[in-house]
Amino acid sequence: MLKNTFSILFLSVCLLLASCGKKADSEETTQENSTTENVESSPLTEVETTSAETEETAEPKSVSGKSGVLIHVMEGQEPYKFLLALDMAERMAADHDVMVYFDHLAVNAVMKDAKDVQYSPFTPMREQLGKLKKLGVKMRACEPCVAASWRKPEELSPEVTMFKPAELTELGGGNVMTFSY
Repeated sequence: MLKNTFSILFLSVCLLLASCGKKADSEETTQENSTTENVESSPLTEVETTSAETEETAEPKSVSGKSGVLIHVMEGQEPYKFLLALDMAERMAADHDVMVYFDHLAVNAVMKDAKDVQYSPFTPMREQLGKLKKLGVKMRACEPCVAASWRKPEELSPEVTMFKPAELTELGGGNVMTFSY
């Protein structure tokens, strides 16, 4: 239960950090618009201002038009859970923008020199990572978790890259379902 609470808290912080940059940009634009001439307000002017503000603060749209799925993988030592997460990513990729986010102990499982994770009836990890990349699934690793494992980003499997917070808001246009394993 503590792991799940930590992961939800961590993802919330990441989402908050990613949205802070947007909010600051939006506030600057709003301040610039408010410094224009003082014109007596009419109902028509208010409607025009409201629609302009709505356009500026609208959430980003998904490039593909699909909703997003974030699959949060924390565990790399339990083959069943680890491969189930990758299997779920493959199943969701047809209808959703999917990102698999590896943190905590899972980053060790996606290193180039890591042993291939296998568990029947699932596809072995190395093969599955290749399939997911071909399907356009983004696979990202937590930078602080990689560093805490005394590893470097260059040591990650080629299919996995470092996570950038802005990617969360781009995923599914901000409309994201989360699964944790």
